Amino acid sequence: MSILLKKQMLWSLVDKIIKAVAAIISLSLVSKSLAITNFGDYVTLISLGGVFLALTNIGSESLIPKLVANNETLNEFIFLKIAASFFFGFIFIIICTIAYPSIDFFYLALFSANFLFVFFSYNEFIYIQKGKVEIFSKISIFIQITSLFIKFLYVYNDGTSMWFWLVILSSEYLSLGLLTHYALRQKVSIKGLDFLKVKKIASDVMYISLSSVAIAAYMRIDTLMISYFLGSDEAGKYFAGARLSEGVYFIGIALASILYSYTLNNKSNTTIVKKSIARCLIFLMFLGFIGTILINFISDAAIIFLYGDGYYESAKVLAIHSTSIMFVFAGGYLSRLYINCGFAKKNLRRTIIALLTNIILTYILIPRFGIVGAAYATVISQIMSSFLLFMIDRVFVVRLLKGVV
Repeated sequence: MSILLKKQMLWSLVDKIIKAVAAIISLSLVSKSLAITNFGDYVTLISLGGVFLALTNIGSESLIPKLVANNETLNEFIFLKIAASFFFGFIFIIICTIAYPSIDFFYLALFSANFLFVFFSYNEFIYIQKGKVEIFSKISIFIQITSLFIKFLYVYNDGTSMWFWLVILSSEYLSLGLLTHYALRQKVSIKGLDFLKVKKIASDVMYISLSSVAIAAYMRIDTLMISYFLGSDEAGKYFAGARLSEGVYFIGIALASILYSYTLNNKSNTTIVKKSIARCLIFLMFLGFIGTILINFISDAAIIFLYGDGYYESAKVLAIHSTSIMFVFAGGYLSRLYINCGFAKKNLRRTIIALLTNIILTYILIPRFGIVGAAYATVISQIMSSFLLFMIDRVFVVRLLKGVV
């Protein structure tokens, strides 16, 4: 690996580790600040909202590296991003109001502002493609540490309002977007739109976006179904355990994005690409295996320390979820290669199969095993989506072996 790539990976890894730790500590602080019922409502809100926020991404992780590498303008992408933000924000408000009427509309409105505040979320992929991850990571780390300090002060002073937690979340999204945009100095415009290009990009990202939301859905459908069937209290306990494992997932996915960009830069040389794919997969799966061992070792102590004895069952959820880490790490890399090979439609089918599997298994296992059953359902669907369904695609595997991506 080149020195630049190693430096990018190091900064991205530090950023994601701090972000994951901050997210875990933040959730612990929220659980201490709010009554368990309000905590469950908070979890339900951000779980459902996360699914729709994923849709506003419109395939940035795969599309932006291509546009930047080809020196194309982002005007058409920005136009679609704006449209997606308003459309999916509106759909989210309607669905949340109907499905979860117990959630105060004021809190719903506060969270909905995030559909505008995450507009510059695509900046990260521009930084990655331009080899400037260090700048993005420094800004992100500064925001996470500052936000965490404010949260500690709020809990220390016995703050108990949900609105604070929603406002601080929105502030993180907004400040990260604005600061990274200012540092990047990337022009944002929708002037001189080429509507043929808009149509082409929309067609390209349609399957990618639907795949992204399917992934987000099966990462959250378990929490939402638990909230619906067992109540917000149990949803909060489940999310407490799931959040820890997801923090680890984000580290692997961040590394996968950098490794994907590295592979893409050498795609003209199939020999280099073939070796790169093998090394990247081995590295990601080994890292994931280490993560599984570590989490199983500390799961009980971590949950009790962060949330207290009342969340002991969350440790079981965490231990179960950790078994899929190595597959999720590999899947983050494979999915980007899959889309780059022109398999966006098949990628959507892959994620829908995993989502339906998760829904069916969750529906069957929740009544029998409670939140532990939901954890098993999620792990099975993740292994299917992140690894098995790639490996049974003979055409894709042959292309990987030949280094043709």
